[in-house]
Amino acid sequence: MTVFTSSSATLNLDIRNTWSTGMIVDVSLTPVQSVDGWTVTFDYSGDIGNIWNARVLSQVGDRYVVEALGYNANIAAGGTVSFGFQGRGSVHEVTPVALIGEPIGDAPPPPPALPTVSVSDATAIEEDGQISFDLTLSEAVSEDVAISYRTQAGTAEAVNDFTAADAQIIIAAGQTSATVVIDLSDDDAPESTETFTLEILSATGADLGDASGTGTILDTDVAPPPEPPVVSIADATRVEGNPGG
Repeated sequence: MTVFTSSSATLNLDIRNTWSTGMIVDVSLTPVQSVDGWTVTFDYSGDIGNIWNARVLSQVGDRYVVEALGYNANIAAGGTVSFGFQGRGSVHEVTPVALIGEPIGDAPPPPPALPTVSVSDATAIEEDGQISFDLTLSEAVSEDVAISYRTQAGTAEAVNDFTAADAQIIIAAGQTSATVVIDLSDDDAPESTETFTLEILSATGADLGDASGTGTILDTDVAPPPEPPVVSIADATRVEGNPGG
């Protein structure tokens, strides 16, 4: 285990397990003062395949910034939060450079704040066949921004109501927006309004802003009127009496 310190916190880093193409890293962070939200910045030349108790806020080249999740953002002074990740690559080395925004020792300061990328809500009629979500950067940058996203079913179901997606889109250098188009499934069955979610998973060259957009699918199909009732008259037979016997 290796210990790193900055003016804001102490970090313990343990490369718990390694193999030829990856490793498991355990990290614990102890702030000097109580914090409401935290980040850890480090250099790593591989890819992060899985991360727990934190999320990747940004990646620029080999430099990663990870941040708290909602349930572990608050740490009391002297308290500790732990997270970890699975690294993919043949290099088994992680170099922390900043804790909660403060540089470690003589490490260079973290890069300037990145723009944020957000996704809009969207609404479409089922018969339109498509629904469009707008991805927006808070400001233009000089390099392409690669954004990974996926759909999540809600009351609207994949295949039956929309085509599931797990893909990447680029906002070109100098631009501030891109559009994700999801195909809708049109049928003739009357349905209530249904929803699903488009979720931004990560962004290279940008931080995550509003990372979840709700897609609302409206249905204009009308149920056919009920068949009119059928009125019928039954045959009848009457037997007259014989009064004379």
